[in-house]
Amino acid sequence: MSNSKHSVNYKILVFTVTNAQPGDSIELKLSPMAKDMSQVVYCAGKPFVTNRTGIVLESTSGSEVPVQKFTVNQTTVRFTTASSGGGSALSFKLTVWIAAHDDVTGFGLTSTSNPNVDVAYNFDSTTNATLQPNFQTTVLWG
Repeated sequence: MSNSKHSVNYKILVFTVTNAQPGDSIELKLSPMAKDMSQVVYCAGKPFVTNRTGIVLESTSGSEVPVQKFTVNQTTVRFTTASSGGGSALSFKLTVWIAAHDDVTGFGLTSTSNPNVDVAYNFDSTTNATLQPNFQTTVLWG
């Protein structure tokens, strides 16, 4: 994200996952809207800001979120739920920061998961929508 011509902007992206079962795999991928556009990337937050930084995975039911595997790189968050012993559906939120140069007008967002899993997102506290599985949704940076 280093470029002397542009400043970097940071925004929060919150995913809400429902109906996940133990062993479900979920992938959340960012992509540029066009090949010539700057990349939008996952990050841990604004530099030198100590409150509200990091990547947070939290249950919406008050119990722990059982996770077998969790990986993050610049464009992809991938995780697999683990057995919680109860076998019931899991619901949780994943809060991440994303960063982009100030010339970015939007980005693509794709959710790949087992068919039973529902994924919605809230971008910068302004856009709420459900992601269609395996279909790239365009999100305006605005």
